[in-house]
Amino acid sequence: MARKRIFFVFNLFFFVMIGVIFYQTFETYLIKKEVNREIKNTEKEVQEYAEKKKKLESNIKNFSEEEKIERVARDRLNLKKEGEITYKIIE
Repeated sequence: MARKRIFFVFNLFFFVMIGVIFYQTFETYLIKKEVNREIKNTEKEVQEYAEKKKKLESNIKNFSEEEKIERVARDRLNLKKEGEITYKIIE
């Protein structure tokens, strides 16, 4: 009888430990899945910001080129904007 009781306690302990291991493994799997989802979302955000950065840099480049063109048109060709009054200083 004592032998059966020891065998029962051992089996019970063994199955409880197996259950705990399975639970921890499943919990780790869920955490890993969540972390992978967050990584994908973050990579997507990084890519979106990189695209925005390229667009902004392009706009800056275009803006500075437009300013250069406007400066040349004003200085060399004596052009002006509509409604703008220009004065020519003679030295």
